Amino acid sequence: MQTTMLKTKTCSLLAGGMLALAFAMQQNAFAQSGQEEPQPEQPAANTVNCSGSLLHGRTQQIAQAILDALPTGTACNQVTNLNQLSSITSLRLTNHSLTSLRTNDFAGMSGLQSLRIESNQLTNLPSGVFDDLANLRTLSLYRNRLSSLPTGIFDNLPRLQRLVFSGNQISNLPAGIFDELTDLLSLVLDRTPLTSLPAGIFDKLTNLQLLFLERNQLASLPDRIFDKLTKLTFIELHDTLLTSLPANIFDKLIDMEHLDIKSNLLTSLPNRIFDKLTKLHTLELQNNRLTSLPAGIFDRLTRLQTLYLHDNQLTSLPDGVFDELTDLQTLTLSGNSLPLMPCMNSDSPLYGRTKKVVDAILGELGSQECDQVTTNQLASITRLDLNEESLTSLQTNDFAGLSNLETLRLNDNQLTNLPSGVFAGLDNLEDLYLENNQISSLPNDAFNNLANLQRLFLFDNQLTNLPSGIFDGLTRHATFANGKQPAGLLS
Repeated sequence: MQTTMLKTKTCSLLAGGMLALAFAMQQNAFAQSGQEEPQPEQPAANTVNCSGSLLHGRTQQIAQAILDALPTGTACNQVTNLNQLSSITSLRLTNHSLTSLRTNDFAGMSGLQSLRIESNQLTNLPSGVFDDLANLRTLSLYRNRLSSLPTGIFDNLPRLQRLVFSGNQISNLPAGIFDELTDLLSLVLDRTPLTSLPAGIFDKLTNLQLLFLERNQLASLPDRIFDKLTKLTFIELHDTLLTSLPANIFDKLIDMEHLDIKSNLLTSLPNRIFDKLTKLHTLELQNNRLTSLPAGIFDRLTRLQTLYLHDNQLTSLPDGVFDELTDLQTLTLSGNSLPLMPCMNSDSPLYGRTKKVVDAILGELGSQECDQVTTNQLASITRLDLNEESLTSLQTNDFAGLSNLETLRLNDNQLTNLPSGVFAGLDNLEDLYLENNQISSLPNDAFNNLANLQRLFLFDNQLTNLPSGIFDGLTRHATFANGKQPAGLLS
């Protein structure tokens, strides 16, 4: 009779001399009678041959894991009492080359609380394989090759709190597959090729707090798919190929604290989509294709601390779009085409200035945080180079506080006009370079109170006339460089 040997503990039935003697006497009796010796029942391939043991007929790797969880020295043929199986609370089978499971693999393991079958090659699960695990709290099937789930596979896991399916090949979920998991707190379904979610798939998960759906292929989500998840605090939806979101998708998520929908294909967001997320502290919208933001979209997010908007296609921001974010600590807007880069502290002297002006000021100060800049630091700057920066416009307050600025270079950009008062307060400015832009007109007060200006460069613009008295405030003998202006401009 062939005996299957496990790695470290034998499943041999020949335990001691008495058993060996009994076996020899039995063989002799059959030989004398002339009868053919009956052959023991052979277990299926890759299962344990351990007759009389509760491990008989189980998948070899499962039987070995059970033995490893029992007291050291326990042999396969010694596992005969259900209390031995029910005493085990945790099993972990990682990289065990499992290709299949048997329905009885976990039979009798009513005390099991954690089961991890990770990084194997399972392609399917037999119906009823988890039916005896009424006390299971954690089930992880991370990184297998499961392509489908049997209906009712989780129906007898009433205390399950964490379910992990990352890295499998499931493209769709059976309706009602999670309906009996009313105690579930965390559901991990990332890195699978899910293309859709059945309506109501999460409706019975009323205690769920964490939901991971990232790196799937969900181009869209059903309306109100999250409506019953009122205790949800964390959701990952990044890298799922989403092109749009239903306007009411987050309306019931009143406890939501972290929402990640970065790295999708979103070009716009519905008005007021975040209005009910009043506890949200982190919102990740970076690396989408957003071209604009609705006015007031963040107005209800008064607890928001982190907002990522970088690497989109934003060209402008609604007035006051961040005004209600009184707790905001981190805002990213790089990788857009925004002319403005407001610092989030409205008391910052750089708040609301043109992005490239802010960048130039920070460069002069050797600082990376605009909110840390003081008015004294602004007053210390004597030169600001903004030439060849593709500037198309300026804000009235862009140079406010630069009271000791002596040289300002704005040449070789695409400026078409100057806002009234843009140079106000630059009492010590000596050199102003505005040549090679597309300026077609100047405000009457463009150079008022630039009492120390000595050199003004305006050539290569589109000026055809100048307002009367535009240079009256230049009390020093300034040098004007007007060359190459359209015909008719005063020289």
